[in-house]
Amino acid sequence: MSDQNYGVIQAAGTVESLRDVIGDRVLFLDGLGGPTDGSSPYGVSTLTAVSAAKERADKDLAADLKAGRVYRAVEMYGRTTNNHYTFVNEYSITSKFIDFWWGNFAPKSFVYNSACSGASAAAGAFITAMKNKGLSVYAGWSRPSRGEEGAKFVFDRLLGGNHVYPEADGYQTRPFDYASASEDAQLHGTGKNLLDRSTLIIEGLSDSSTESFRTLAPSIESMSVDEDANELFMDGDFGGEQGSVFVGGQEVDVKSWAADTIICNLPQTGTQSAGEVFVRTHFHKSNSAYISKWKAAFTHTVTGPGSLKQVDTYNVTFRADVRKYRIEIHKPPKFYGAIVDATQDSTQDYACSGAGTIGDLHQTWSGSGSLPRLISTPFGSGFTVGGSFEADTGLLDLSFNPAPGPFRIVTDDAGVVSGSGLFVVQVPGNVIFFSLYGDSSIIGGNVSYSDGTFSHTLSWDDIKIQFGAPPDSAR
Repeated sequence: MSDQNYGVIQAAGTVESLRDVIGDRVLFLDGLGGPTDGSSPYGVSTLTAVSAAKERADKDLAADLKAGRVYRAVEMYGRTTNNHYTFVNEYSITSKFIDFWWGNFAPKSFVYNSACSGASAAAGAFITAMKNKGLSVYAGWSRPSRGEEGAKFVFDRLLGGNHVYPEADGYQTRPFDYASASEDAQLHGTGKNLLDRSTLIIEGLSDSSTESFRTLAPSIESMSVDEDANELFMDGDFGGEQGSVFVGGQEVDVKSWAADTIICNLPQTGTQSAGEVFVRTHFHKSNSAYISKWKAAFTHTVTGPGSLKQVDTYNVTFRADVRKYRIEIHKPPKFYGAIVDATQDSTQDYACSGAGTIGDLHQTWSGSGSLPRLISTPFGSGFTVGGSFEADTGLLDLSFNPAPGPFRIVTDDAGVVSGSGLFVVQVPGNVIFFSLYGDSSIIGGNVSYSDGTFSHTLSWDDIKIQFGAPPDSAR
């Protein structure tokens, strides 16, 4: 909790200290719970020992006893080395204590009751009293609890702490919501006590009109980039109250914020354009996700009869989230694919030259320049390069489309000058597949195709990924 900047108050659970519960967002109750046989109201033990002298001196305690807000309990603790139990006389608090003394909880609050039988039928009034104080989510045990082990697991999964019970797939786990944490506790065995047939139950108490507690830290599931709008889309668990988004260590402008989706600006260049991404809400930090970047040069060479030649180089940058990530807790993370488009500052440089005869026409080619990427708003002329990192094949597919326009200048023997469009990267299907290294860097290579008149070759060197996700980052 301290790692996520929660103000942890480790107070002894005395009757006096428990009278001051108000405005708490997270409350952990650790005591003995019971009874469940109806002999007395369900209560949770305190650390205040039963004392006749104290009852005479403390008017509040005397009033609490008379009103049934507390009662004298004989608590049985664990076995000693002689196989005997330790019995202690302590006061326990009941639902009436909560009704009388406690103030309202903070919005989206969470209580974990580690005492035995905190989710049993006998504890119904105890739970209802907290619900009436605005509690959002409550966790308790149907019968005897797993104590510290069960509590550590639930808080670890809600915080994305990765301190206990690592997943078998070897990846760290991002923060997950309470329903997922409850499910994972059962799968790891920490949410059940087989000896006593007890189960951990985590239930929402908020009505549908109130935003419920979900987790203890924001969580990034996946991301995508809209290059036309220079925007970053994020899916995950963020809470309804807007926080901050950081890319490359710098805060970026948030355009919209919802509990499960964030849209923010993503500059084309600079430290905010790619790299580590995380979210902060109330000083609580999410897992780190990564927008990776590739700066590539694809050279397209077209040769025709004689010395006719067109060479154009696509100087493009791509950005994408190519991490494996978990959609569901406990299941191994997977890569689900990523769409890519060239960034708006990418260019297509071209040069046309040479002379040759095509059919009965002898012609000379000329013309050179640099063309921009197509931008849809406002719409203008430009080239496009786009495709996707494929989830099923592990390949990158790209299509290349030159800017339309009379950029290739054709002059015939009569001196007549006309303009023609640049050649498309000509391959069957107009889609080229690129093999990748294990870290999603692009393996260098070339591909060639001839239509009988013109020969096309697209070549590229190894293209190294920038800002790849570290293997130990939480997913």
